[in-house]
Amino acid sequence: MSGSPGGCDPRLVFELAEGALEPGRRRRVLAHLDSCPDCRARYERERRLSEHLRLTTTPDAGSVCREVVMELSTRPTGVRLAWVVLCLGLLLADGAALVSAGMNPLVFASDVLGVFWAVTSGLATAGRVLLEAIGVILLIALAAGALVDLLVAAVVISARRRARQA
Repeated sequence: MSGSPGGCDPRLVFELAEGALEPGRRRRVLAHLDSCPDCRARYERERRLSEHLRLTTTPDAGSVCREVVMELSTRPTGVRLAWVVLCLGLLLADGAALVSAGMNPLVFASDVLGVFWAVTSGLATAGRVLLEAIGVILLIALAAGALVDLLVAAVVISARRRARQA
């Protein structure tokens, strides 16, 4: 069961939890679970998640795509906390650098949000102007389409009446 640095393949564990392994491979993965507590814990999490999804989704909703589930984060909590600490440390270092450069970090953040708002507002205005400009064209195209539909319907009705009379 190789595939990851610890010699375990999370994809096989996921396929086992989903019931998607052929019997021979299923036996090998189950044997591996007996000797690997990490994979056994992952299997139990995946099995519970699969069961929960089966119970909470409608029958016609289908299953979660395997590729999507495999891209979900499966990092341990300790690794996640380490990333949080790292990000907070970088944020504090950035704030200290701004203060040492003579800038107030809150004013800087406010300025960044102001720029974001200006760009968003500008894009909304541009979208509105564009829709106003093409609105008349769309209205004419829809009216022409409706007229063509009416003409086609009239021809079809006329042809059916002639066919019945003949």
